[in-house]
Amino acid sequence: MVMTRNGRAAGSAVVRPAELSEGLGSEAARARLDPYRFVAAAVLVQLARHHDLRGLYGVTSWTSLGLHCTATIDHKDRTQEGEAKALLTLALHHQPDNLPAQLALERLLHRKATTDEELRSFGDWLRTFIGRLEDRGLGATPLALRAHYLLVTSIINRTFGTCPGQDLGLGVAVTTFGKAVGKARAQPQAANDEVTAFIDQMDAKVAWVSDAYLGSGPRVLDESTPAAAYSSACYVASREEMDTHEAVRLLRGADRHPEYADWRAKDPQLARLRAQGAYRTAFLDAARDSVVDLPIFRPHRERLSGLGFTTTTDVDRFRGREPDLARLLGADPAEARRLTDAAALAVSAHEALQPHAVEVVHELVEKGVLDSSAARAAVRTHADAVAASIVMVLTDRLAVVPDDLRTKLGAWLRGI
Repeated sequence: MVMTRNGRAAGSAVVRPAELSEGLGSEAARARLDPYRFVAAAVLVQLARHHDLRGLYGVTSWTSLGLHCTATIDHKDRTQEGEAKALLTLALHHQPDNLPAQLALERLLHRKATTDEELRSFGDWLRTFIGRLEDRGLGATPLALRAHYLLVTSIINRTFGTCPGQDLGLGVAVTTFGKAVGKARAQPQAANDEVTAFIDQMDAKVAWVSDAYLGSGPRVLDESTPAAAYSSACYVASREEMDTHEAVRLLRGADRHPEYADWRAKDPQLARLRAQGAYRTAFLDAARDSVVDLPIFRPHRERLSGLGFTTTTDVDRFRGREPDLARLLGADPAEARRLTDAAALAVSAHEALQPHAVEVVHELVEKGVLDSSAARAAVRTHADAVAASIVMVLTDRLAVVPDDLRTKLGAWLRGI
């Protein structure tokens, strides 16, 4: 591809699909690469050499830009987070100072942190990142606002979850977030409709967090969307005089989106609520007994049901025949491989961990074991710690968890 400016050649790029995926460990992520997105990225990088495209934040590698865009545009479904992490890691290999890719990767790695150590480390990283943006004159950009909001939410999780009652600087973080939103609104690019809409969204978050956590309470508990209902439930659960039944009611509304139904069993901010009888009566479940019921299968569940595939064994029969499964589901072979790998894990775990084998597989999928051999090796190396974290989650989610599950799970993980 050759780019011209005023009739003269201004730049060129050779986009070879096979080379784009070099170093990409995830087969599923490789299958999703669209070369035309990289052509567009090359054009944008070339334009940035002649025009002030602040939205690129100094990115000069079109390969890095294309990988970042693919990760954040084509991999929004939570079942594809492992692929997104692989793409963002490769984007940073091509350009380590790609600021948007840095934030996107850290968010994926730590936005669902459940320990105080990880939340504190994530907060420290965000403060440093915001400082670097300010040093480059980027402190009033949408990227900076995203970082400020992530910092506020990480402090909320610590303040009302892992370090209850401690003053961790939430008020300062919210005030600083609000000032950054005000500065962003005063920038020339704020006249852009999309930027204005984003700033309005961030402004609303500042107002809600200020009212909910720094004032007398939110003006109105918003239940209009699952995300809003979940945020409102977290607020109610964080109050000193917690209304358990109201929090449970709001969480039921949030459960319209499966991601919130899964996250509430792990969210540090809801730890106190999960110990209440009303919560345990409302939400403790029986363990799932088929991998087809897991989120990773959600995009294909209707087709699987139509084919009569409802059990783990039904999917496991296609191990080694992933192209056949891909054709039946209208999916790519890489995605079919992820499904059969999940089924194979469940079959392997069945004898040692039944009836919790499928639930364990779900937690391992969340930890990325289907996405890279390195992730699986890390689980084997830290088997006891991984077993402890999985059992803690299952205890908060399921009605019955046997006392010896942690020991059995640790032993099984060392051999996966």
